[in-house]
Amino acid sequence: MSSEFAFHGLVSIKTDVFSFGVMLLELVSGRKNMSCFHAVHPLNLIGYAWRLWIQGRGLELMDATMDEFCQFALIIKY
Repeated sequence: MSSEFAFHGLVSIKTDVFSFGVMLLELVSGRKNMSCFHAVHPLNLIGYAWRLWIQGRGLELMDATMDEFCQFALIIKY
């Protein structure tokens, strides 16, 4: 859920773009957004992806089954 909708109940193009980004994260990772990934610091998929990206470990988010079909350099680039 986008912050604009969560805090103010506003729906806009930004909401659609945010939702599309979350859907892409779900497709690439093979995980649902509402799952918790760490027992001590529970994060949703967005927080988990952001933490991995900041740590330079963005490729760890990838679903292992996509390993043979993807060019990792292109994934990091975009």
